[in-house]
Amino acid sequence: APADPLLLQGHTACVKVCHFIGDRQTLLSAGEDKTMRLWDLRTGSTQREIEFSGSVNSVELTADGRIMTVAAGTEVSFWDLTSWQCLKRFSLGVIAANGYGVNSASLHPNRKAFVAGGGNFWVYQHDFETGEELACNKGHHGPVYGVRFTPDGKAYASAGDDGTIRFWNFAPPEDGAAADATAAAAAPES
Repeated sequence: APADPLLLQGHTACVKVCHFIGDRQTLLSAGEDKTMRLWDLRTGSTQREIEFSGSVNSVELTADGRIMTVAAGTEVSFWDLTSWQCLKRFSLGVIAANGYGVNSASLHPNRKAFVAGGGNFWVYQHDFETGEELACNKGHHGPVYGVRFTPDGKAYASAGDDGTIRFWNFAPPEDGAAADATAAAAAPES
């Protein structure tokens, strides 16, 4: 007979994110209660709890497992997964000014830029060092719920409430060229 599942309790609202970390004996969870928890799966206990200013909507781990990108409330933050220290935190004023939060963020593989999307239908490109907005891509007809860079960093995808996935070309800031904001929708416009 199958064993009963391990039940992890501690969040007080909807859990939106879970990722295995490192040795696969640690699980990260986060959600609408504005917290992120690290769980020891051997004991079922919380190892660490981190609080955010808003709902944690998205967490991305770099391919090497060293940096975590968190979209929470109107902020995007970047965390060292060895020390669990916050490396950088940026408030995305344009998204906040429109009364929406950041739903998703993705760090470029060269760690010089990041993209973020939220409830105001747009996708923003930012400089990783300063947080400065580099470009704003418009095309979705509803909130943007997911953004991710391709492994080579030459493009990223955004997924929206409008039922489309859009692919955007990306030119890193160090190339001195603005990103090509021409999108190809994965679903036809209606």
